[in-house]
Amino acid sequence: VISRVGDRLRVRRGGTTLQMPAWVEPALRTVLTGPTRLGALPGGLDAPSRVVLARRLVREGMIVVRGAA
Repeated sequence: VISRVGDRLRVRRGGTTLQMPAWVEPALRTVLTGPTRLGALPGGLDAPSRVVLARRLVREGMIVVRGAA
């Protein structure tokens, strides 16, 4: 579940709650809906920002990394 609180997002999934800037919402929704490649994320995130987002979601157990196809 993603909810907006001012200029922040609150993301709840599997008993974990994260907060992050609201401007990552398009990329976050894409990542949480199914398999995707970091380079294909919407929202204008640069490469380092995409990696930071993915690492955080992996570390918190919200997504898993699959091998390259």
